[in-house]
Amino acid sequence: MLNNRKIFNYYLLMLATYVAMNLVTQGVAYNSNPINPIYTRDFANYWIAAKIIFEGDILSIFNQSDYIVHLKKEFGSQYPWHNWSYPPSFLLFIAPLYLFPYLVALPVFLLSTFALFFLGAKAFSREHNSRYLQTLSPWKTPVFAWLVIAPILSNILYTQNGFLTSGLMLLGLALRYKKPFLAGICIGLLTIKPQLGILIPFLLLFERNWTAIFSACLTSMFLVIASITIFGFEAWQNYIEITVPYQSLIMTTYGGGTEYLAMMLSGFIGARNIGIEGAYSWALHSAFAIPALLLTFIVFYKSKDTQKRATTLVIATFIITPYAFNYDAGVLSVICALYGLRTNAQCGEAIQNNNENKAAFLRLRTKLFYIAAALPVLAHTLGLLFISPISPFILLACLILMTPQAEGYFLKWLDAKKA
Repeated sequence: MLNNRKIFNYYLLMLATYVAMNLVTQGVAYNSNPINPIYTRDFANYWIAAKIIFEGDILSIFNQSDYIVHLKKEFGSQYPWHNWSYPPSFLLFIAPLYLFPYLVALPVFLLSTFALFFLGAKAFSREHNSRYLQTLSPWKTPVFAWLVIAPILSNILYTQNGFLTSGLMLLGLALRYKKPFLAGICIGLLTIKPQLGILIPFLLLFERNWTAIFSACLTSMFLVIASITIFGFEAWQNYIEITVPYQSLIMTTYGGGTEYLAMMLSGFIGARNIGIEGAYSWALHSAFAIPALLLTFIVFYKSKDTQKRATTLVIATFIITPYAFNYDAGVLSVICALYGLRTNAQCGEAIQNNNENKAAFLRLRTKLFYIAAALPVLAHTLGLLFISPISPFILLACLILMTPQAEGYFLKWLDAKKA
């Protein structure tokens, strides 16, 4: 797809537009409130929380009114709204940031988590996609590298933890057969953002991967026990009683028509972003989530293809969970880019075998998966313009085209059209 010069130019224009819109947004924010934008990025949450661990009251992290006081004390009285949304176990990951000043801690965090993301993508490709690539590393494949720029830009612009969670998920999915205990550790660590792992237990159960399940449970328990031992039981109590309800309030009530909502990929948030609220937004979300869950179980049951199962899981996760941002979607971009490359290679084989109908189907699937890989930038850009959310439509279409029934119906349709 990206070999087409016109389409490639459109993609570059989209990336440039995305960066420009974000820079303009930061410029406007600075003009109205002159605080250096580098201190208003999301990384400030991690750094200030690490500082509170060693210098302040741990419980204040989980209470928004107390937490914002720490941020304003550090960065200025006009510091914009930020909130803490992570479980106490995440504090174990960010505590070392206390060792560095902010301007050092930020690149250290991004570079170290990007290294995990880089290795996760390489491990997943080596395990599932190597026969469809000309190099051992997907990063040396131009189409893959260009498509994965989308989540990389999102994480850099928002200084988020998407490299970390995507790297853990990719490693967990890549290693689940050959090194299931290590895969389980990665999956257990992913509980710092539990909404991203909601379907993984079903996959492991379908595959009867008891070692990975045991390891994931053991790791999750270790994180909870360690965080209770270090930070106290009250930290978890405050997280459940204060932070979670506040986060739910933000998701369902606040932020309408803002950049905050435009950054999310789900049908529920997309509906809110264009003014649909309450039960109607949940109904719209369910219209995508329920079919996605059914299609996922169909693929799990019908297919023994480990890459297809993992790809289905990741796509369905970003349809079903209502709370996932574009910077969380690094794993989605990697998975979809690799599956698009696989389908593109199969399309070439179909053309060589003079199977034009199958080639047409594979060409369509390739294009959809490449578009899905670009969603961290594409969906956010369109969301900022208050254009109807496209992510659930694109992702559900990808899921449908993963089923064997879809190919059969498509080929029959082409035959009938030619008749």
